[in-house]
Amino acid sequence: MKHKVIIADDHPIVLAGLEKVINENENFYIADKAYNGKDALELIEKHNAPFAVLDIEMPVMNGKEVCEKLAGKCKIILITMHNDEWLFNEVMDAGAYSFIPKDSALDEIIDCLNAAAANKPYVAKGLIDFFNKRNLITEQKHKQKELLSQLTKSELNILKLIAKGKTTPEIADILFVSNKTVENHRYNICKKLNITGNNALVKFVSDIKAILS
Repeated sequence: MKHKVIIADDHPIVLAGLEKVINENENFYIADKAYNGKDALELIEKHNAPFAVLDIEMPVMNGKEVCEKLAGKCKIILITMHNDEWLFNEVMDAGAYSFIPKDSALDEIIDCLNAAAANKPYVAKGLIDFFNKRNLITEQKHKQKELLSQLTKSELNILKLIAKGKTTPEIADILFVSNKTVENHRYNICKKLNITGNNALVKFVSDIKAILS
């Protein structure tokens, strides 16, 4: 059985190329196409399409916004002319299945769709470094969260205040405790997290600020 695919791009030539390549494959067919993100979203929902190939930059609604609205109900492959790491991370955070530069989209789209149909990840050939770096950062965040799970609620509150640049006396005033109590908490935090050295706790908090907020 062939899988339905919705395609969307505001450039007719790109759409025609995608349509030809996908329709010629034995596993997929184009159920419908659109020229903007809003229409693409409606078509994906109308056809209950499991896969979609969308340009990121489109009128009315962009591809990233479509990903956010569908929240994983459809595996969306985003294509773009901009081969940027920040954009790669942004669209993956939005829930995109994969991200392919336009200059290689026609060559890679079938491999990507086959991977999606098999529930396997797909990384565009030119973006492997972005993917590996993203995985490394994700792994680091997971380890940091595991470390923080050792802390009490009071200790976490103090870490959050340190992250905001508060000093020990300021933290004591905010929490209505003594400076000594704050210092004891700081000592216990460092001991639990195996942090040593002058200003090491401040540096650690700076590194994990994103997951404390």
